[in-house]
Amino acid sequence: MEKVFDLSLNVFFAVIAITWWVLLVILSLPFFILGLLYNPRPFRKIYEQIHAKRLRKIFYTPVRGLDEYLKPGLKVLDLGSGTGLRAEEIANYYKVKVTLCDIDDFNRTNLPLKIFDGKNLPFPDKSFDVVLISFVLHHTDHPVELLKEAKRVAVKNVIIYEDNKKDMASDFFTMMHGRSYNWFHKIKSSCTFYSKEEWERIFAKLGYKIVVSLTRWRSDSLTYPVKECLFILAN
Repeated sequence: MEKVFDLSLNVFFAVIAITWWVLLVILSLPFFILGLLYNPRPFRKIYEQIHAKRLRKIFYTPVRGLDEYLKPGLKVLDLGSGTGLRAEEIANYYKVKVTLCDIDDFNRTNLPLKIFDGKNLPFPDKSFDVVLISFVLHHTDHPVELLKEAKRVAVKNVIIYEDNKKDMASDFFTMMHGRSYNWFHKIKSSCTFYSKEEWERIFAKLGYKIVVSLTRWRSDSLTYPVKECLFILAN
């Protein structure tokens, strides 16, 4: 019964999202193209502001349960940090010391940034108390290598957010998200998504202890009807 209800919700959200996307594209495409051709900066600023507001919902909601793992003063590595807006919100709210790490300089904050090659982290063993990997693994061609490196540099936990590719609807939307995001940010990767169970098997093979593993609807489910996974792993 629960599976039938879950599938019905998936179909309902998928119909709404597709309709919304079609209308959005029709109405905004001419302005978007003109903006990219003549002055893309305002569009990126608007995107970053919207993105930052959504990040507050992800990390500030008590039910998300990160307070137990992000204690004040801990050293945190944000792996695949992007603009750094997520890390800045985390640093301010949880009072932790955050270092950014990405394959290029997308940083829009004053937080320290380390560039790496996408596989090997430029840090000694056990350099950070916690490593955060938020919706990043599906954008890389080397997720297993990154997970090994995260395990190497983390003392306590690795916190991972990922999209849950569970059925035909989520398969379609994750594919669309991956391709559009990579195009927008000029990222070259295959964008591989997995289900919660597939991720759990990968973590187990790498020797992680799974402390938390759950799925839930995202705050933007009406436009992106894909459940998110939260994994908290211990070395």
